[in-house]
Amino acid sequence: MLEAMDVSVSFGGVHAVRAVSFRAEGRDITSVVGPNGAGKTTLFNVLTGFQKPNIGNVVFADRSIVGLKPSGIAALGLVRTFQKTEVFKGLTVERAVEIGTTCGRDFPMWQTVWPGAIGRARETARNEARRILQRCVLEDVAGEPCAALSYGEQRILEIALALAARPRLLMLDEPASGLNPTEARRLGDLITSIRADGVGVILIEHNMQLVMRISDSIIVLHHGEKIAEGTPSVIARDQRVVDAYLGGSGFAAA
Repeated sequence: MLEAMDVSVSFGGVHAVRAVSFRAEGRDITSVVGPNGAGKTTLFNVLTGFQKPNIGNVVFADRSIVGLKPSGIAALGLVRTFQKTEVFKGLTVERAVEIGTTCGRDFPMWQTVWPGAIGRARETARNEARRILQRCVLEDVAGEPCAALSYGEQRILEIALALAARPRLLMLDEPASGLNPTEARRLGDLITSIRADGVGVILIEHNMQLVMRISDSIIVLHHGEKIAEGTPSVIARDQRVVDAYLGGSGFAAA
């Protein structure tokens, strides 16, 4: 579904990403790992239209998306979250997700003035929001202000908002950051359920226990270059990865 081809990005002569190529299948969970400064978020920014590559191409669903605006890429079904937690603090959880369901949808002009059409559209959005909150196990806080949620709940809410945009491929930037082990396991269960629904997932993550548990494939970046790619079992045995990312400690201690 997504293919990066020889993607390179430089900032003032510094190579943030250098000739990175990979494919992500539509029903797989692909993890991108590596030490801080490895180029992971820069690569994500290229894939989602927030950064134009100096060299290379990105193809999503059989079309090049380089040069498209992030909103246009999201409308195609490539949706992302960010490292920094951002929610609609002044809205209730349900209302925030309800608004998210309108992403990428075009409404005829007559629907904006006919009360009956407005009411039906609102009810459809509300039902869809409730379904998403239920699958994210947030239905018990649906009526709470987003700002009142715990940090872990806000991280899950971000994924709920992304799901509201009906992604074909969901990209998560460090979704387990700041989560305790119980919250991280809940997150992993949610991600695998998303994959089971036919939505592909690409995530940047430092929680290697989570990565090894849920990933179909892992891409390892170091100094902007891809140094390894493969299944969790293959990556766990790759000495280059252990040396570059884990300082010789091995994945068992991650």
